[in-house]
Amino acid sequence: NKVDFETDLIRLKRECMEGKDKSIYIHPQAKSSLKASDEDSFPLMGNVKSFLDSEKTVFLILGDSGAGKSTFNKTLECDLWQSYKRGNTRVPLYIHLPAINRPEHDLITKQLDRNHFTKQQIKEMKTQCEFILICDGYDECGQTNNLYTSNELNQNGQWRAKMIISCRTEYLGRGYHDNFQTSDCNGIGKAKLFQEAVITPFSQSQIRDYIKQYMYVEEKQHWQEDEYYRAFEKIPNLYDLVKNPFLLAMSLEVLPLMVDSRKDLSAIRITRVSLYDQFVRLWLTRNKAKLQEKPKSEQERKAFQRLTDDGFTQRGIRYLKDLAVAIYEKQAGNRVVEYKHTKDRNTWKENFFGQDDEIRLLREACPISRSGSRYQFIHKSLQEYAIARAVYEPKKTLNLIAGRERQDSVSSLSSDDEEDDTEEEEATFRQPLLDTALARHNFVKEPSILQFLAGRAHQEPHFKEQLLSVIEHSKIDETASRAAANAITVLVRAGVQFNRADLQGIRIPGADLSYGVFDSAKLQGADLTNVNLRNVWLRDADLSRAQMEGVQFGESPFLQQDFIISYCAYSTDGTTFAVSLRSTTANVNIYTTSDWKLIRTLRGHTRLATCVVFSPNGYQIASSSADGTARLWTVETGECLHILSGHSDDVSSVVYSSNGSQVASASVDKTVRLWDVETGECRQILVGHDKDVNSAVFSPKDDRIASGSNDKTIRLWDAETGECLHIFEGHENIVWGIAFSPNGKQFASGSFDNTVRLWDMETRECCRILEGHSYRVYGVAYSPKGGQLASSSFDKTVRLWDIETGECHHVLKGHEDCIAGVVYSPNGDRIATCSWDHTVRLWETETGEHYQPLNGHSEELCGVAFSPKGCQVASASRDGTVRLWDAGSGECYRILKGHDGGVVSVDYSPDGMQIASAGHDGTLRLWDVETGECLWVVKGTSIISAHMFSPNGRNITASFSPKGGRIVTTGWDSTLQIWDLETRQCLHVIKGGRDWVSSARYSAKGDQVVGGNDDRTVRLWDAETGESRQILRGHNMSVWAVAFSPDGGQVASGSQDYTVRLWDVNTGECRHVLEGHTKRLNCVAYSPTGNLVASGCKGGTIRLWDIALGQCKAVFINQGVVEALAWKPTNEGMYLVVGSDDASIRLWQVVEENDQYIFRLCWSSTHGALVLSNVCLQGASGLSAQDYQLLKQRGAIGEPLSMDRA
Repeated sequence: NKVDFETDLIRLKRECMEGKDKSIYIHPQAKSSLKASDEDSFPLMGNVKSFLDSEKTVFLILGDSGAGKSTFNKTLECDLWQSYKRGNTRVPLYIHLPAINRPEHDLITKQLDRNHFTKQQIKEMKTQCEFILICDGYDECGQTNNLYTSNELNQNGQWRAKMIISCRTEYLGRGYHDNFQTSDCNGIGKAKLFQEAVITPFSQSQIRDYIKQYMYVEEKQHWQEDEYYRAFEKIPNLYDLVKNPFLLAMSLEVLPLMVDSRKDLSAIRITRVSLYDQFVRLWLTRNKAKLQEKPKSEQERKAFQRLTDDGFTQRGIRYLKDLAVAIYEKQAGNRVVEYKHTKDRNTWKENFFGQDDEIRLLREACPISRSGSRYQFIHKSLQEYAIARAVYEPKKTLNLIAGRERQDSVSSLSSDDEEDDTEEEEATFRQPLLDTALARHNFVKEPSILQFLAGRAHQEPHFKEQLLSVIEHSKIDETASRAAANAITVLVRAGVQFNRADLQGIRIPGADLSYGVFDSAKLQGADLTNVNLRNVWLRDADLSRAQMEGVQFGESPFLQQDFIISYCAYSTDGTTFAVSLRSTTANVNIYTTSDWKLIRTLRGHTRLATCVVFSPNGYQIASSSADGTARLWTVETGECLHILSGHSDDVSSVVYSSNGSQVASASVDKTVRLWDVETGECRQILVGHDKDVNSAVFSPKDDRIASGSNDKTIRLWDAETGECLHIFEGHENIVWGIAFSPNGKQFASGSFDNTVRLWDMETRECCRILEGHSYRVYGVAYSPKGGQLASSSFDKTVRLWDIETGECHHVLKGHEDCIAGVVYSPNGDRIATCSWDHTVRLWETETGEHYQPLNGHSEELCGVAFSPKGCQVASASRDGTVRLWDAGSGECYRILKGHDGGVVSVDYSPDGMQIASAGHDGTLRLWDVETGECLWVVKGTSIISAHMFSPNGRNITASFSPKGGRIVTTGWDSTLQIWDLETRQCLHVIKGGRDWVSSARYSAKGDQVVGGNDDRTVRLWDAETGESRQILRGHNMSVWAVAFSPDGGQVASGSQDYTVRLWDVNTGECRHVLEGHTKRLNCVAYSPTGNLVASGCKGGTIRLWDIALGQCKAVFINQGVVEALAWKPTNEGMYLVVGSDDASIRLWQVVEENDQYIFRLCWSSTHGALVLSNVCLQGASGLSAQDYQLLKQRGAIGEPLSMDRA
């Protein structure tokens, strides 16, 4: 007889619909991958529904903690049940993975058993039904298995199912796709059956919609709707803080208790940690009141009174902390605890879920949910918060309000629950960190817990001091090393910088110092075993005698060549590596990849070599040259086997067929030639291109050849007959690099039009255009598995693209010149790039990094300015924002958004109350410094290149005048415009010269304006009348930067001709020509006393010049192109703020010692590269030979005690 399971399926449907959450729900938006832009979002529900109608089998939903993954999954389940009718074969099945024991096996059976289906029903359903599995909380069950594969889904005789699975973003590491992708029994590839989406943060409109629903659903509101809107608009960065549903819901609950909406909201600082602090207090306070009203037995009444006398809220917090730590320690963080009294009596679980009246009352009052015998925190982030709070209990009463010039941000919030003032709380506050979980557990790889601890350290000075004391204690107590490793990891995450810190002898094995700043730090004798030093700043640090075994820098040393490198190649087994050189004395260098030693140099070409490749069997090398020939060499002996002569001009590239029997060569003579490898004879000449042929490649089956040319086309040839089968058109400039995908179904082309195009071999059409490079694309290469494409460019970067989505996953930066070639290692784990900067660099194809600091701009800096009192710094960036920084701490406390495009300059008004910014969108914006409100927008006639306030503050020339009433703007239309701030009218439009005006500044008195011109001149105008006063000539190229001296008697100008010129304002005479820079000048600035000029150039150097003598007093090498400079406008020491193309802003103290100027780092906003210049390694132990070579290349000094060369 057929077993009836339909009745129970309808029961399951009814239970789902009856239990449907009536709370607020905003449909989430998502993007296609982690690297995709949040702007390119789509409705997640529609995307999942499309997946269900496709052949794909696994859909991965990623999102940060609180992003709404679980809520979406439950909504999806109800949505699918809504359309389910008796007899349907597709059955939705929601599975809370942490609740399933060993979900890697029998997952569906275990869940159906939990749903009370019988064994007979389950057996019948296995043959009759197809399931839609909605698997929630992959990150919460400690899994690393591929649940689709381990459960053998869709295999013969197994369950038929599609899987939708959700996971926290931060849980994933390198190569996470392998945990979810699968291939089917028909051999359909992994990428074809797998889909993913990443939930994006709420937009401002979604937040407003949520608030509307909240006001409708909630019966009691402390605020009106417009009060919430005002708080979100006025409280700095609040929108950014609560962009996920859980935090947003929490903030709507607690904001009215934290903030007086009638006060000045712009001065309030709210943090993520303070929201959790207040939420937990509010939850406990409300539930205490409910328990007070609830009928109780005499025993319960006494227990409740005891809890109240002890401090109910604090007892509840202690219960949460102890429970969170116990779950972390006893069951590896799995948040679901199953407690059965008869079974679990006398275990650790009884302390939290037993029948004791006090325990039961606390459990009812805490944010703990119960389902039968299973208990868990209502949200995993609350469990992580409680663990972090178990490490440090905050002191209660600290101030919400920050002063105008930036004080500490909001910390833990005071409560009106006076019972919290207990001796127990004060004892907890004084608790040594070495008695907490900080010393017992390694939190280095727990990003969510680290985030809470870092947030606490950022806002609680006492906690920061305790963490520092733990690090200090590790110097004398080896048992403190785990706590110290945790402590310094937390502090680095909190943005604490250890510049010139005394860290001698600290023990921090296994710590994560990635992206940390340790400028001039004293680390002598420190135990740095297995420490993560990826992208760390260690300039001038002393690591002598440090233990450095197993340190991770995340980079390999580069290969230095004596000549420009034209191309590079791996052998098929990955053991050898070759580079071709633009040299007549050495054509090809061959290295072993085990130790990167040079084993052979091939010589024979009479002109520079243009390309090199290995034969498929690895025994031969082919090279091409500008001498019109290609050569075949034996790898073992370096003997030249054949000279392939016949081309009438330079040979641009050479390539082997996949079977190794032929070589194809592309030439400037507009042809491709095919050669017999055995005999060296030319078999065929492919004629058809109208201009130089730059590259030719064989398809994987060797039946087709694709060639790219200066005629902007790619031609597809029949390799056997030589017939041109198709001409691919679309590129707007020279086509240089070409590569076939491993499966031969598509090929990629890189062009001087700055794009990469992907072409479908079957349809012969362009299937995708990859845009992102800012200059010519030179080389392209597919990864061995075909899922990724690398492209190299004249813009000095390599971009890694996802073939399936077309998104750029990584941008590799480090080369100092054009990158001519890019190749994957045979196993695909590394990429080699060769550049005109004479180096080959080796990169990991996936970094595996979970954490990257976001404290700062995302694109290059264009302008910086100090506030008049020197307490603040403003920065302008191509990322479209202006940021305000505390000059003392380096903390960014406000982001000004509004420009549609890059912001090119920024300036404070003389009173410091306003900021003006100019952008590529052709607008000038005036901002209120206190509130961040945009007060005024001026739309120009072209891109604005610079601006400044007038000295009286009434005018703007895209630079405030010294009196503050005016601003002057300069633009690409060759004009300056002076604007009156009071009337907001343009007073003067001044013709700047033949070409665009790149920069403008007011004199200190405000009576003159100076402008730098693209026509090589410096021009002076009368600020009142707009009349021209002087035209200063002398520069040989465009003038990019100008500045008035403080007394107004001199002007400095920086030019593309690599010089700075000092001009006498009265006579127009050039006093000094300051020479020494080797690249274009981007900025000049006088020191406050006027005795020095600082100049910054594209080459990354800053020079200090004595204006009286015209001499260079100091040369400082910056990390990255120097885009902007500004001196602190006070006489309290000399401080110089520098904005760079690496998106950083750094404050340096300039100190004069023994007639020399020394730069000391005060703070850095961010940095994206490993900085090791002048690191002392004397006597350091445990360094590998490779890491030692890397350190030496980056400027390290001293000899390690020993090196592990194994």
